[in-house]
Amino acid sequence: MKTKRKRHSPLHKKARRGFRGYPVATVAFYGPDDKKATKVAVGIVTRDNADPDALERWVS
Repeated sequence: MKTKRKRHSPLHKKARRGFRGYPVATVAFYGPDDKKATKVAVGIVTRDNADPDALERWVS
């Protein structure tokens, strides 16, 4: 009897490939505890060893 394989999401397949070059975006969710995110920060880095070119923060 064959067993079914779990299908991976397209995002999982891309993450498995590893680093693919610049630009790189980072998204961070944070808040008062580990159950609720009330703030988000997004940074975009376009070159190696550089500070983020774009950094935005949102608060709910």
